Amino acid sequence: MNRFFLPLVFVFLLPFDVCAADWTALFDRSHGWLNADGIFSIPLDGNDSLSSATSTTKTLFVFSDTMVGTADSETRRYKDVGMISHSAAQLEGHEPEPTNIRFVYGTNGDGSRSDMFGLHTWLQDGLVVDGTVYLIGLRPDKKDWKPVGLDLIEIPLGADGWPDWTKFKRTPNIPILFRNEREHINFGIGVTDQSATDGFVYVYGYRDDLKTHRKSLVVARVPKKSYPDFSRWTFWNGQDWLPEIESLLVPGAVLAERVSCELSVTPLPDGRFILIYSRDSIGPVLEYRLGPTPIGPFASPIPFFETPEPKTLGQGIYTYNAKAHPHLSKPGMLLVSYNVNRMGGLPRNIDEYRPRFVTLPIPEQ
Repeated sequence: MNRFFLPLVFVFLLPFDVCAADWTALFDRSHGWLNADGIFSIPLDGNDSLSSATSTTKTLFVFSDTMVGTADSETRRYKDVGMISHSAAQLEGHEPEPTNIRFVYGTNGDGSRSDMFGLHTWLQDGLVVDGTVYLIGLRPDKKDWKPVGLDLIEIPLGADGWPDWTKFKRTPNIPILFRNEREHINFGIGVTDQSATDGFVYVYGYRDDLKTHRKSLVVARVPKKSYPDFSRWTFWNGQDWLPEIESLLVPGAVLAERVSCELSVTPLPDGRFILIYSRDSIGPVLEYRLGPTPIGPFASPIPFFETPEPKTLGQGIYTYNAKAHPHLSKPGMLLVSYNVNRMGGLPRNIDEYRPRFVTLPIPEQ
């Protein structure tokens, strides 16, 4: 590790309240939904601006691979458990209050040990347009876990303001995935709604170098009302917005290098945008970059946190896929999550596989 990196991490680890223990505790459970990774947060009123959530805000969390069953709350070990490929949670309010969150999984949300949408898919980021939640689902190859297809999943909001899981619609194989023998490009790893400013939603993806396994950030945009119409999507090649996903194969299309498979780009009150991710996707270093627009140019990376779990939870534990949750953040802060997992096998207990949260003070200009 670079010797100039260590003091910076040390400084950010000093504050006692850097770890958002109350948000981490919200997902510490021993019955039903036990733990998962993924964790994107989607405000169902469509307002994802910084610190915008109130006591009446409805937030949808979506997750990827999920453990359901029972665990011993004292030893932390699983007792009766099964894995499904995705799940969700519904939180009312802006505080991590356990009585205000409901976990949803199983066919049409019926609580069974089955996938909600009838197939193995990892849920990526999404947004609400005209009373419908739009999610991108990633279908992975079970040999190397690379995406083999992306689907659009639509869930209408019911009269109570929550998703009606019985009425979802799936559009398979949407054209925002590109594969050749050298690299893959896929979208849905982050969504930023700038429609109030310029009319567009920005959807982030990555170019995956199949030789180095490093991910580079790329972006598409679409008018918000046209989000499910993929003929309206265009891709930024560094100079122009073009309709072909292959236009991203040029070097100028890369907004940032060594990012993670899931991340966030958040507009700040002063007009800047902050990109948050885990360096190289899997690893303990959380970084941010700042830029003047949702497409950058993003400045050099600044590490702000080193995850402790690979040391505190023992050999084989790793962390990955940091991202911000702006609407749930306190003023002047960013609430940031990252995932924890075990290498080479299934997690063994409820501590090894659930999100952790930290807070990042908004960087000064």
